[in-house]
Amino acid sequence: MSNSDMLGSVKVRKLIFMLGWPAALNFLVVTIYNLTDVFFVGRYLGTAQIAGVGVVGAVIFLLSSFGLAIGVGGSSVIARALGERNKEKASFAFMNVNMLAWTIHVVVVVLAWIFREPILTFFGAKGDIFPHALAYYKVLLFGVPFLSWSMLGNHIIHTMGHAKTAMLNGLLPTIVNTALNPLFIKVFDMGIEGSAWATIIGYSLNALLVLRFFSGPKNEIRIAWEYVKVKLSLLREMAAIGGSVLLDVFTANLFVIVLNQILFKYQQEAGVVVISIILRINHLFLIPVIGLEAGIRPIIGYNYGSRQMHRVRQAIVGGLQYGLLIIYGLYVVVVFTSPYFIHYLTKDAFIAAETLRGLRIIYSFFPFMIAQVVASSYFQAVGRPKTAFFLTVLKNIVLLIPLLYVFAYCFGYQGVLYTFPVVDIISAATAFWLLRNELLYKLAKGEPAN
Repeated sequence: MSNSDMLGSVKVRKLIFMLGWPAALNFLVVTIYNLTDVFFVGRYLGTAQIAGVGVVGAVIFLLSSFGLAIGVGGSSVIARALGERNKEKASFAFMNVNMLAWTIHVVVVVLAWIFREPILTFFGAKGDIFPHALAYYKVLLFGVPFLSWSMLGNHIIHTMGHAKTAMLNGLLPTIVNTALNPLFIKVFDMGIEGSAWATIIGYSLNALLVLRFFSGPKNEIRIAWEYVKVKLSLLREMAAIGGSVLLDVFTANLFVIVLNQILFKYQQEAGVVVISIILRINHLFLIPVIGLEAGIRPIIGYNYGSRQMHRVRQAIVGGLQYGLLIIYGLYVVVVFTSPYFIHYLTKDAFIAAETLRGLRIIYSFFPFMIAQVVASSYFQAVGRPKTAFFLTVLKNIVLLIPLLYVFAYCFGYQGVLYTFPVVDIISAATAFWLLRNELLYKLAKGEPAN
């Protein structure tokens, strides 16, 4: 039995765990990877440099998100094709994913280099933050193609049932980045540029490991020149599904831009530094979220393709139950342990105190967002991108940005912090209502979710 065949036969709850824990562990590795720069920059350089890393991190993630979006769209098509036993379609989808991704990567990096200064300013690199952000950005930008392609490749590898391989692909680069950061910053006296070079080396190593998998015997997708043909129908399908992910990233970055502008107005550089640290710590909450998405999305996609709707329903219910329990437990742990690890990220007592207070407010209702996570994964997996788009637009455009302006105007810096839990409550309730309709009126009857 191949790895993809397991998606339609092994018990669903067991599969969620089998596919989810490697992805969660992999994201833990990514979180350590992202915190590495902040940790060593904060210890050896200063708070302005931390803010610079935070601003550039948002830009780089936006630029590399094309790979993530293409990977989500492509993996959805590939999972359903494997469920239908149509390996030719899976091969065409894989080759079209790669052609699209590399074309976009080249264009994005060139444009991002040409407009580097206005981009950084737009994202909130002002005052003392700007020169440090620019130095970091000018190096790190050229690692975007490697980061983007490794995100794309690992997503497809995971969808094919090789969750442990995708996890290991991210582990070694993180170890290398962690080792090189203090060496480049402190020993070689390369400053913030040294941190950027350490990160690029890690990205490149990850991309090489992905390439090794697709060139090896475990790859079920046939790679041949006969599949190097543009298939507009596949590209449209992948773009529609991945578009919701891209929109999510774009609107999240738009929110970061607005957030940094407001923070600079009400709290100057200190506000930007505080939120930069909180957003990095946010990765801890995303660990079980990523694991859950990785666990249920391939199961839903494969079983939707093979018309086993009862297994799709089990994946949704199991995802909701596991997610709420795990994320709430993590929230309790983070709240009680954060006073200890925040002081390792900054030596400034005021910044540390404000970060702790902001963290407790911002994530007070985050566990309930698991409903939106499961709903988005479900609608992407079954090829219903419009509903996934709706959930993204509701949270990031209709609610988050307007309420941020309103709350900041009425309550200042405190209003910024309380915007997050209010939006989480409304978004989670909407997503749960949509899932309830699917479970009660469509999947319960074994109907395809059209």
